[in-house]
Amino acid sequence: MQELRMNTPEHYDLSDLEPSGSDVLPMESRIGGYLAFVLALIVVAMLPLTPPTAAIGSAGWLVVGAMLIPTLGVAAAMLADLGIWTFGRILAVSYFQLAILTVLIWLAGGWDTPYPRVMMVMILYVALIQTRRRISVFLVAVAIVLALPVLYDGWNPNAAANIIGTISVWIVLAIGTYKLTEIQRQQRIELHRTSRAAKLEARVDNLTGIGNRRAFEEALDDEIARSRRLSTPLSIVIADIADFKLINDTWGHLEGDRALVCVASAISGEQRGPDRSFRWGGDEFTVILPGADGDGANVVAARLRLAVRTSCLRPDAKPIEIRTGTAALCEGISAEELLSRADAGMLALHR
Repeated sequence: MQELRMNTPEHYDLSDLEPSGSDVLPMESRIGGYLAFVLALIVVAMLPLTPPTAAIGSAGWLVVGAMLIPTLGVAAAMLADLGIWTFGRILAVSYFQLAILTVLIWLAGGWDTPYPRVMMVMILYVALIQTRRRISVFLVAVAIVLALPVLYDGWNPNAAANIIGTISVWIVLAIGTYKLTEIQRQQRIELHRTSRAAKLEARVDNLTGIGNRRAFEEALDDEIARSRRLSTPLSIVIADIADFKLINDTWGHLEGDRALVCVASAISGEQRGPDRSFRWGGDEFTVILPGADGDGANVVAARLRLAVRTSCLRPDAKPIEIRTGTAALCEGISAEELLSRADAGMLALHR
């Protein structure tokens, strides 16, 4: 398995993205919201035991209250699944929480307070979803925050040793969390790629290499919906090989297969950019023509007949002919009715 480069956007592949594919993260944001509420409750529970009065006295309570209100607001916004949370915004929330803890540690008296320990939860959350570079920068910021009490409380060897030991343990935990997440994400990406490849393979005709009937039906439904949404024309061409049974009966099924491959190649070669061709079944082919009205479809059908006639030959050197029918999408008709009209048009033209 090729190692996934976790500092690239592929690191974020198969996170809990919305079906639209936008960089919106309902699961990650909800986890962050729950953690923010839990951290706020932990802080509130510790405040009576370690009050924020060491630095500025009783005014520290007002500062803590002013910080807790936006913290709870952000947590509520993350839980509300507003569709606004991206990896960058989630990381910004983590830095916001780190800044609040920095102020709280200072208010309560420095390293000896229990508040620095709360940072471990934040580190694990960042390590769970962010890239290696972002995790490293966040760890540096945490180390700086832990070292700040040394500046305003003075040098203390025991405090310095505790800081070094604590940040070392947290780095190890962050690395372990990151590596486990990396392995899981790699497995999910490979599974997704395998599933996507299998899905594509299930929609390709094995003999001709163009889309099969299932792919045609899905594509037609999509194009009909797009045509009606954008008020643009849409047409289809249906074609089959004239006297195909004669080819099989006279020269065998291998020659029949060769004829099918040649016809499919000729039809595909005449496609415009948005057109898509399919083997509908047996010796029948279909072409979806986005942006083409009925007259445009007739022009394409004539071009397809000429392309097959000039490039595909039977074993007796006679040209292979195809019969075609066209239909344009009208208001109120279904995909089945569109196909039925094209099929009826083909039969009417070649009786």
